[in-house]
Amino acid sequence: MEEDLLKAIRLAQEATKRDSKFRLAFCQIAEAVDELYGNNIDQTLEKREPGDMAVNEALRLQPNLPEVHLAAAVHLYS
Repeated sequence: MEEDLLKAIRLAQEATKRDSKFRLAFCQIAEAVDELYGNNIDQTLEKREPGDMAVNEALRLQPNLPEVHLAAAVHLYS
């Protein structure tokens, strides 16, 4: 599970490097980070930082998108 989540984060980060406005990829980064954190796989603050940055960027890009709100809410809950 951990390897799959880390791979998902890496791939989504690559996608955002190719398209810096790919807001749903930012949401996916946050969701994968939250899975790592929420399942007690890695609960360090350092590992949560990519999720924080991804949520903030998605909110900056399109603050009214429902998927962005959901990702932000889940991230804050986690």
